[in-house]
Amino acid sequence: LDYHQTQTHYIKSKALLFSQSTYSVLNKDDPSYKIIKKTISCPTLDYSVKTKSPLHAKNIKLDRKKLQFRVGQTLFQTDSNYYYQVYNILSAFAVTKKLNLDEKFILKTIKKFPLTKGRREKMPNNLGFLTIIDFAHTPAALEKTLISLKKTTPGRLIVIFGATGGRDQTKRPQMGSIVSRLANIALITADDTRNESVEDINRQIISGINQKNSRTFPIKEKINLSQVKQIRHFSQKQFVYLNIPHRQDAFNIAIKLASPQDTVIACGKGHETTILHGKTDYPWSETEAFRTALNLK
Repeated sequence: LDYHQTQTHYIKSKALLFSQSTYSVLNKDDPSYKIIKKTISCPTLDYSVKTKSPLHAKNIKLDRKKLQFRVGQTLFQTDSNYYYQVYNILSAFAVTKKLNLDEKFILKTIKKFPLTKGRREKMPNNLGFLTIIDFAHTPAALEKTLISLKKTTPGRLIVIFGATGGRDQTKRPQMGSIVSRLANIALITADDTRNESVEDINRQIISGINQKNSRTFPIKEKINLSQVKQIRHFSQKQFVYLNIPHRQDAFNIAIKLASPQDTVIACGKGHETTILHGKTDYPWSETEAFRTALNLK
């Protein structure tokens, strides 16, 4: 949106790609569906979850180990247990149908999704909770990721996230609102701040949080056992957020707050190997940040 300015301009620009195509595959549930449908003349194959379409996913089941659904009599099952994967698989399935490929190939392929660094990447630990690294850094990506994790997490959902500096500022309160609606605990921290201060960015994120249903604690760098117990207690009934400017501190505190059956997810940086403050790129690794925090625990 920094370039296109409005969502409508962005969608119309993307729709130009379809004018170069002889065939198209469209997500009928997407808000941009009608706009794109009007701008293209080639034949289409639609897929959906919420509305009727030729490839309509039904009987969707999501648990801590797998995702499964049906399209007609065909059962799809995958170990990538995120709700949005239904749409990704439907899109790929539509393409394979157009290419006249045997559906057994896609059914076999999706059973085990290959690990991609920084995307739904699980960090192993022996403490009984999940630790995940994900690149989600927009409101839509954050929401879709957390919706799935909320459904599959028996305990608390703990989110480490921030927002990039020098980019669209309107998304910051949206991200605060989304996390406060879906998570139990959030640690709002630094991402690539660029020419902005982390304090200003975090303040904008926090402005989107409904303060009536939330609670915060004045913790900046370290947390003691009494505070851990307090936060765990309050997070059972209301959303708790902490403003932790330094990203490693946020990891350390998140891991100390985690209990068995919880999920801790770090969003925003994913696979990236540096973090940008001002004009300087500093070495950074979400994997190493988790390792450091787990060792401290």
